[in-house]
Amino acid sequence: MNFQEIGRVDGAINSEKRINYSFKDVMPSRGINYYRLKQTDINNEYKIHDMITCMYEPKETIIKINSLTGVLLTSFETNDYKASMESVALTPGTYLVELNSKNAPLYVKYLKH
Repeated sequence: MNFQEIGRVDGAINSEKRINYSFKDVMPSRGINYYRLKQTDINNEYKIHDMITCMYEPKETIIKINSLTGVLLTSFETNDYKASMESVALTPGTYLVELNSKNAPLYVKYLKH
């Protein structure tokens, strides 16, 4: 199984107390998602932790794709936003994506390769 980095969390350099860290995958794939943590210390030594799985069944979501200047480029409704985002014809660049479901909107910076 090939893993791709989806984010990083900076750690405390020197700490004598326990610190809890968290990270949220804001664009999980529909169905089963596989995650594992790679923990790297200051000497670049690392430990890869056991894989975990999470099931994700998305609800209907309205997606609005905006330029970084705030111009609305397109919007659509989907229940599989990751597949929808991959199929949208965007030129390579950075976009601001608004995900709206029944909860408060979530804004994500999206990099199209």
